[in-house]
Order: sequence, then structure tokens, then C-alpha cells
Amino acid sequence: MVDEKTVFMGLGNNRTFANLQQNSKAVFMIMEPGNTLPEWKGVRVYLEMTDCQTSGDRLDSIKAVIAEKAGENAAKMIHAAVTFEVRDIRPLADFGQGWEKSI
Repeated sequence: MVDEKTVFMGLGNNRTFANLQQNSKAVFMIMEPGNTLPEWKGVRVYLEMTDCQTSGDRLDSIKAVIAEKAGENAAKMIHAAVTFEVRDIRPLADFGQGWEKSI
């Protein structure tokens, strides 16, 4: 995350990337399993793609970070540098409790 409203990531040339070319909206699910269903924690983060670069400094930058953390082979798989704006955050199971109580 760049800040509380911005997510920046690298994507391969895959189904997710193809889908984003048709529809700029995405959802990330972040979960922490619990011993029982009520003990599970997590949120759904609703995003909208605001920028996508398949060349240039931003792509080079994210490839360099990925190469450092995961190796050159992982960096070679990155096709695009994508920026998302966070539009909404909701609990995994929304009973009106607010997402803050779900983490």
C-alpha cells in the first residue's frame, strides 16, 4: 500500500490482468482463519484501477523490488505496474459491525 487509499502492485500477463482491461474494479479478500467460523478475521477491500503501465519507470521499480525479495524469475513474470484506489472496505461477513471489528 502506498497510503490508506492507494494500492500499487505488479501483475503478470494473466487472467486478472485481462479482466482489469475490461473492468477496472477489483476485490481483495484478506483473511486470517480461526478455530471456529466466528473466530475468522478478515475484510474485503474494494478497489478501482486508476493506472496501468506496461513499460516505464514504475514497472522497472516494481520489478526491481520483486527481484530483490523473490528473485529474478519472479520479476520476469511481472507484465504491468498497476495502481488501485481503495473504494470501500467491508468485513468478510457483514452484519453491520463495521470492518474495524473484523481484523
